[in-house]
Amino acid sequence: MVIFSRDSGVLSIIERYIVQRYCVCGKRIAGKRHLCDECVAIYGARENWPEWLRFWVNDTEREAKQESRINEREITFTDLGVY
Repeated sequence: MVIFSRDSGVLSIIERYIVQRYCVCGKRIAGKRHLCDECVAIYGARENWPEWLRFWVNDTEREAKQESRINEREITFTDLGVY
């Protein structure tokens, strides 16, 4: 996503990478939550989750962190002056 902002009268482009988060049931969730309200009612507190759900949440978090690191450290062809 590209966001345009005015900083000291200069228009600058800020790229931000936003990862969409989904609950195990498939619903989109906002913020740092791991489960939607319905799934929280079903599965309860994290320490009571079944093993497969803990694995799914941990794996999803790992993927999001990896994607974030890639976006921060990636050197594009434009950065290299190729395009």
